[in-house]
Amino acid sequence: MTLPDWLAKEDWLAFTEHRKRLKAPMSEVAQVRAIAELSRLRDNGHDPSAVLNQSIVNGWKGLFDLKRHEAHGFNRQAMLEARNAQACLEAKALIFGESADAIL
Repeated sequence: MTLPDWLAKEDWLAFTEHRKRLKAPMSEVAQVRAIAELSRLRDNGHDPSAVLNQSIVNGWKGLFDLKRHEAHGFNRQAMLEARNAQACLEAKALIFGESADAIL
């Protein structure tokens, strides 16, 4: 099977070996589809090597978007509240014609 230039051979071989260890080897059709999925993930800004590594490390059979670690130790709720507060400031700036920084 010919791999795309953007896919490191050693990373792909590590993933296919991982699948074999899980007793879920990939057929050639499955490999073509997995590479297509990697291409889609790559187009969405995910590093193919990191995607493959994530699946191996987590013991997954499939390929998924990279999981992002929460920034600055915030949990999901805190990040949503911070995002909502910023959106509120930006809305006020649009309504009142001030910059969001001036409202603070």
